[in-house]
Amino acid sequence: MRAKKVVKRIFWPLERFLQLEAASGFVLLAATAIALIWANSPWHESYFSIWEYKLGLSIGSERFERDLHFWINDGLMTFFFFVVGLELRRELVQGELSEFKRATLPLMAAIGGMLAPALIYFFFNQGLPSVRGWGIPMGTDTAFALGILAIIGKRVPPPARILLLGLAVMDDVGGVLVIAFFYSSGIKLAGLVAAFVAFVLVLAMQNMGVRKIWPYLIPGALMWAGIYYAGIHPTLAGVALGFLTPAVAGYTPAKILELSKPYRQKLVELSQEKNPSTETMMSLFFSLHEVYREGLSFVDQLIQKLHGTVAYIIMPLFALANAGVILGGVDFSGDSQKLFLGVALGLVLGKPFGIFLACFLGIRLGFSKMPTGMNFKTIALVGMVSGIGFTMALFIAQLAFPSGMDLETTKQAVLSASLVAAVVSLLIGFLGKHNIQPTEANEA
Repeated sequence: MRAKKVVKRIFWPLERFLQLEAASGFVLLAATAIALIWANSPWHESYFSIWEYKLGLSIGSERFERDLHFWINDGLMTFFFFVVGLELRRELVQGELSEFKRATLPLMAAIGGMLAPALIYFFFNQGLPSVRGWGIPMGTDTAFALGILAIIGKRVPPPARILLLGLAVMDDVGGVLVIAFFYSSGIKLAGLVAAFVAFVLVLAMQNMGVRKIWPYLIPGALMWAGIYYAGIHPTLAGVALGFLTPAVAGYTPAKILELSKPYRQKLVELSQEKNPSTETMMSLFFSLHEVYREGLSFVDQLIQKLHGTVAYIIMPLFALANAGVILGGVDFSGDSQKLFLGVALGLVLGKPFGIFLACFLGIRLGFSKMPTGMNFKTIALVGMVSGIGFTMALFIAQLAFPSGMDLETTKQAVLSASLVAAVVSLLIGFLGKHNIQPTEANEA
C-alpha cells in the first residue's frame, strides 16, 4: 500500500500535466473554429484589424509601441515557452528523460520527427524563396495531440502519452533552437549583455532561496528585452528561465514531518478551544502551508500555477490571433502549390515516417527499449498524431513569412494537414490494437 502511494506521488504531477493538456486541446479547437468563422464572415475586416491595434510602454521620452499581434506572439507566448522549459527541466531531473534508456526513445523520435518533415519540405521548395520555411512542419502541437489520444481513450496505453509528451517537449526545444539560429536577425552585443545580467540575477536570487514568482518578473523582463534587442526571438527567454528553475524539492518528507510537528501540535491544542481566534488560525495555516510547499520543487510549483493559464488562455488566444485565414483565397498553382505540399506532406507523411523509423532503428539496434504495454502499432499512432503541428507550425510560419500570400498558404497547409493527421490518428486508434499485455510488448 505504501509503495502504491509513493508511485502515485511520483507520477501525479505528470498525470495532471497530461490531463490538463488533453482538455485544453478542445479549448484550442474552439478558438481555431472561431478564428476561421470570423475571418470568413461578413465581419472579416474586424478580425484582421483588431490584431493591428497598437499598444505600447512609455518610460520618460522613450516609447515602445507594437501591435496586439506582437504582444500575443512575442509576449504572451513567452509564458508558453517558459512552461516548456519547466517541463523539460523536470523531465531531465526526475521524469522520463532522467534515465538514458528511457530518454533515448523520445529523443530519437523527436530527431526523426524533425528531420523527415524538413527534408520533404526542402524537396518541394529547393531553389525557391519559400525554402526559408523549412522549419514549419517540424513542430508538434502537444495539446491537440494529447486531446486525440484522450478521445481514443483506454485503447491507448499510458506509456504512449508519456512518449508523446517526451518527444513533443524535445520537439519544442528543437523548434526553439531552429528559431534561435535560423529565424533571428543580426545579433547585437548590448542585448546579449543585458540578457546575461538577467541570467546572473536569476541565479543569485535562486542561491538566496527566493521561492516567490513575482521577484523574478524584473530579471525575466530584462532577459526578454535583452534577447529581443539582440535580434533573437524574445520567447527564447521563456525557455531559458524555465530551464534555470530548480527541480529538486526544498525539503524531504522526513524534514517536512519534523518541521510541521510543532504546528500540528498547536492545531491539536486549538481544536480543544471553543472559539480559537481567526488571527491565530490564519497564522498557523500559513506556517503549515509554507512548510508543506517546500515538499514540491520550484519547477512543480510554477507548472501547477502557470500551466492552466497557458493552456486555457494564452494558447487559445494565440490560435484566435493566428488561425484566421480566408478559405479559398489562396492560389495553389506554381510556387504556392510547392509551398503547400511541402508543409502539408511534411506534417502528414514526414512526421509519422520519421518518428516510426527513428524508434524502429533505436529499438532494433538496442539504443532504446519498447515501453511496457506498447508495440510498433502504438508508435505508428504516436507518429501520426504528432503530425498535428498547429501551434508550433503557425508560430514558425509567422517568423518565416511575416505577411503576404506565402503566410496565408502556409496557414491553410498547416490547418489542412493537422485536420488530416487528427482524422487518420482517430482511425488508427480505434481500428488498431494498442493496449497490449507486457509479454506481447516484449515480443513486438
